Amino acid sequence: MAQDTLLSLAVLDSLPAALDLKSKQIDLSAVVKLDVSFQRLRKVPSKILKCINLQYLALHYNQIQQLPLEFIRLQQLQVLYIGYGVNYEKVIPILANLPHLKKVVFHDDLPNEASQERIRQRLPGVAIYFYDV
Repeated sequence: MAQDTLLSLAVLDSLPAALDLKSKQIDLSAVVKLDVSFQRLRKVPSKILKCINLQYLALHYNQIQQLPLEFIRLQQLQVLYIGYGVNYEKVIPILANLPHLKKVVFHDDLPNEASQERIRQRLPGVAIYFYDV
């Protein structure tokens, strides 16, 4: 699979549940870009957490309120789009453990200015954007 391949949730869902990650057919560790926006997700699909070289992840326009602790496996993640009902208190500590994170875009109800500043302070060096929906 090419390094610049952009997979969708439909592709991930079509993969067998017991996929051998060492298989030459599909190597989830080779996925670097993934867009699962507009899928009505309430949680991060577990197959995404197997994409350990993921650099770009679009989760916005879903209903994901928090990220699983295993999300920190995505150590190469640089850009994250997330939104709708995000629980900032639970999401920010997980994002703080991603060393290559450069940009986070929240598509959600706009937090007040004091909350926005606290979020920016907890993620130093990360460009944070808020888009009110």
